[in-house]
Amino acid sequence: MAGYADGVPCWADAMLNDLEAGKRFYGELLGWTFGATDPESSSYTQAYGPGGKNVAALSPKPDGRMPTVWNLYLASSDIQDTARRIRDAGGQLIMEPMAVGPFGSMLTAADPTGAVFGAWQAGTHQGFETTRQPGSYVWAEIFTRDAAKADAFYEGVFGYRGKEILEGPPVADSAAGTGTAGEAAGDGNHETDFRIFVPAGKEVTVADAVLGRFRMSGRYPEEMPPHILVCFAVEDADRAAETAVRLGGRVARGPLDSPFGRFLLVSDDQGAQFGLIDPATTVGRKPS
Repeated sequence: MAGYADGVPCWADAMLNDLEAGKRFYGELLGWTFGATDPESSSYTQAYGPGGKNVAALSPKPDGRMPTVWNLYLASSDIQDTARRIRDAGGQLIMEPMAVGPFGSMLTAADPTGAVFGAWQAGTHQGFETTRQPGSYVWAEIFTRDAAKADAFYEGVFGYRGKEILEGPPVADSAAGTGTAGEAAGDGNHETDFRIFVPAGKEVTVADAVLGRFRMSGRYPEEMPPHILVCFAVEDADRAAETAVRLGGRVARGPLDSPFGRFLLVSDDQGAQFGLIDPATTVGRKPS
């Protein structure tokens, strides 16, 4: 594989209280199989999706007080330079750059508004081996209350070019329990603030977008922190909703139709939140 350009989402993993329970949940929901658990690497466990290709990883939390979350990693060709850019742009390094054997190097950071993300400089582990297929990564969005600060940070650190669009994917705004971004845009009582990020050198279009940014309005609970929502593709959103509930998870919103696919917002049986999208089932026309 040629690898990922700087700033392109290249990996995702979940930190869970119960690794074996996580394997059962995601194994049935998304059809994942799992590699051997290696105690020497903190029981970090690779997940394999379509064609036996890397799609994500699960790991037990090193400290039970840590949040149960999905983490998104953005590609970096120089992890030390990315760390410098993060500091210079007002971000905070939660974990300084560190080598992970021959696999690559990583860091964990928070943007100036508080959303946490990772960066990954590939070694032998390039990241996702497939995307946008059922059972693999498909999309992610940054949820923040300070859009201007977040935009300046990500565009400065990763060289993105950004563009605001009126109607975002259904991920945006669904966590507030008020409908899709498109519905909010059509309601005179609400204002949609949604932006796409495109890697440097690419045309600024929806087709080339690699990440979204949504401004959380006052409709979001104050206790909800800025965060990044990771989404996986499924063949049938309605069946996935039923499966998630049967496995002990919770559907917070959806399934909802949109031009980008049929979407639902889910929490697994341990509380980690993520999105599921059937990108083949679309209703309406995508913005340009």
